[in-house]
Amino acid sequence: MNQKPIQTLVVVSLIALTLSVSWIFLIYKTESLKSQADAIEKNIIAKNNQSTYLNSVRIALKNTQNDLSVIDSHFIDKDGIPEFIDMIESRAQNLGIKLDLGTLDIAAGDQNINTLRIRMNSSGNWLSLMKFVSYIETLASAIRIEQMTLTHGDPTGTLWNMNIEVTQRLKN
Repeated sequence: MNQKPIQTLVVVSLIALTLSVSWIFLIYKTESLKSQADAIEKNIIAKNNQSTYLNSVRIALKNTQNDLSVIDSHFIDKDGIPEFIDMIESRAQNLGIKLDLGTLDIAAGDQNINTLRIRMNSSGNWLSLMKFVSYIETLASAIRIEQMTLTHGDPTGTLWNMNIEVTQRLKN
């Protein structure tokens, strides 16, 4: 019998077996690498989401800090009360208004925020008093006009008396 066809058959069988084993190994490795790639992709997405969230938190924190500094600027320190009063008196004097401070009270308010209450009596012409009220309303602080009364101070109507009560929030 001829050995050549058997040898050829054995060689072809070995080649086919080697190719089959190699193919199975490549498929196994490919699947393994694919699952690793999926895990890495999920990890990257999670890190990216975390990074996006952290950036959002950083931006929100920065905006909150800016908002807090703006809000904080509307309050005055208890130590700043004399300067605040001097500023009001100076403005009244510049407008030609006679200003007498009535009472100053500091009261505890909502949410542990103290309030300065100022009662003032003033006299001057109508325009000066209105400019003074406008000045108080536009101060860059948390000031509020609680009450205001105007009365004629003389029979000619050129002199007016004004009683005004304002409140200002204080920093604790």
